[in-house]
Amino acid sequence: MIKRALAKDREERYATAEDFAFDLGRVQEQIKKTMVSDYVNRAKVAVEKSDLPKAKEILQIVLKVDTQHSVAKELMMEVQAAACSASNAASRSNSCARTPKRRCRRELRGRARLR
Repeated sequence: MIKRALAKDREERYATAEDFAFDLGRVQEQIKKTMVSDYVNRAKVAVEKSDLPKAKEILQIVLKVDTQHSVAKELMMEVQAAACSASNAASRSNSCARTPKRRCRRELRGRARLR
């Protein structure tokens, strides 16, 4: 793509800026898909290691890039439910613990509606 954009021969170069922009857009989408896939895999590993804060951080990045990513959404709901359950078990001063499991379920249902 770069060679084509910088070609000395006019016939070998992009005819218009729109053509060049189209190819750049395709490359950008490929990079985005690769990055999202890599980050989702990292989040899965973090969940397996019970590193919920790290998993949540990674998933937030993914969902900023691709708000409709179904696997990331599902995984985020799992992370939030696990974090809520862990906080219920660990302490009664946490907001999830103060309003037992109803609040956690209510939060998850609200997030599920956002799909």
